Amino acid sequence: MNTFIFCLKIVTFSLLIWIFQCFFNCNSSKLMFNQNIKEEIFGLKYKRALGETSELKNENLFDDIKFIDEDPDTDEALTREQEKVPKIETTIQSRHDEDESDDEENETEELYTFHSSISEKWNSNITQMWNIFCSQTRGFDLNWRARKWYDVWHPRLSYEIYKTDVIIFETSHPIEEKKKIVDKCLGDMMKDFKHFIFQCKEEWNKWGILEAERREHQEMMLKKADDSYEKEKEKKGGSTQSVSESLYGDSDEQRKFYRKLSMDWNNMVASMWKLYILKTKGIDNIWKNKKWRKEWHSIIVLEKTELQLNFIEEKVPFRERISLFNEWTIDLLSRFDLFLKKCIAEWNERKSMESKDSGDSEGSKDVEVD
Repeated sequence: MNTFIFCLKIVTFSLLIWIFQCFFNCNSSKLMFNQNIKEEIFGLKYKRALGETSELKNENLFDDIKFIDEDPDTDEALTREQEKVPKIETTIQSRHDEDESDDEENETEELYTFHSSISEKWNSNITQMWNIFCSQTRGFDLNWRARKWYDVWHPRLSYEIYKTDVIIFETSHPIEEKKKIVDKCLGDMMKDFKHFIFQCKEEWNKWGILEAERREHQEMMLKKADDSYEKEKEKKGGSTQSVSESLYGDSDEQRKFYRKLSMDWNNMVASMWKLYILKTKGIDNIWKNKKWRKEWHSIIVLEKTELQLNFIEEKVPFRERISLFNEWTIDLLSRFDLFLKKCIAEWNERKSMESKDSGDSEGSKDVEVD
């Protein structure tokens, strides 16, 4: 019984292998252009050749061959009988049919060559577009730049590639006309790409103007806070008390509250600085200190001034100022995370550009030595 089950398993496994080999299609294309259409065109050529061979096999290939007996006495009788029998003409492929098959083979090879040349041209154009996009948008935010390329321009490229693929394998147009159509599509794509670059620059400039207006507004608020502080100082008779003590009242509860806020703020800034030093380890000290002073330290000062201004003008009730400070802290930490990622990305891009420039200069030196 065990032997029977073992044999049955072997037979089942053999049938599964046979079904897999006979009915599973292993020829799947993963290239940019659809090669399944190309394989169907090539398959038609081989099907045609197989059909012509089968027609020849159905015919009697020995109809025009005469079997002559070796006996010389019966030669004349056999000859007379064969003359009486009507002759059957065998169908042989004409020269015209051979020429047609050769033309179709040449056309298929020409189509394959044309497809390869168009693929190379498209790939070179896309690489050129990417290099131009990187050079024209250098200094922009990396996330914004990647979103523009992959969400706006890349779908347009995919659609144009599909449309070009349909044109290439369209049988109603000759090769020369297809070349003209594809060249026109490439020209239109380059024009649209220039317009896309112009739109990206225009949008980025608008964002820069809005950012400048926001900074100007923050500077105005800072100036307003300084003026308010000077006025309060004059009212107090030139006292040297701190801002929290002179502007927020004299009660012990309020003093303790503002001292605690000041300590929390200083601890948060110190934690940001430690995290910045840790994450930017290995980066040039002069460069990262300059980024901190020019970009982030000014933001910290403006945010602190705006928070103090809200407390000074009593826009927020005293009991709600703790929740306001917590919301302010969370927002500032999220902005610091974005600033940190931006610094690391800018440094990596700078190093890659320097390595690329050094490689190009070494290559030019090698050429001069040769």
